[in-house]
Amino acid sequence: MLLAALLPGCVSGHLLDAARRRERPVRVTSAALDGDRLVVRYRAEVRDDEGEPLGTTDDAAAIPLATMRTAESPAADRVSPSWCVPPGGIPITIERAGSDGTGPKLRVLEKDGRDTALVWEEAPPASPNAPVPLTALTRIRTAPWVWPLMAPMLAVDAVLTPVLVFFAPAVMVIGE
Repeated sequence: MLLAALLPGCVSGHLLDAARRRERPVRVTSAALDGDRLVVRYRAEVRDDEGEPLGTTDDAAAIPLATMRTAESPAADRVSPSWCVPPGGIPITIERAGSDGTGPKLRVLEKDGRDTALVWEEAPPASPNAPVPLTALTRIRTAPWVWPLMAPMLAVDAVLTPVLVFFAPAVMVIGE
């Protein structure tokens, strides 16, 4: 209650800000071919909304192969990965240096000890594919612990700042 009285704005908004997590991929751990998409498993560093490190997490995303087969690198916001990935698929070789060997493979580009881009290579190569930035797999989530606290915080907001409660649903929907 004391924090609610001292902080400007609504308590529920501050609560959502505290629960926001940014997951940025730093290392590709495996890859698999699942139909017409490439499933990439990776380790991501997790930071809060203010940029403070919170740890790491392992995650997976599927990228359409059509996105990987381009002559020009797509912008990170144009990649459209999907994160609801079922396990399985045909394992794909990951290469971090040269590109010798046969069969389809995923070449991972690195800079300063971090993975930075993915290059899909097929045999025989029809044409060279451009790198897809790994930042395309960056994701913003809300920590699950916040949802049980939202109802009591909305009640506090209704008492302390009733006008903000009227506008809160629109702001929260747009913000999330």
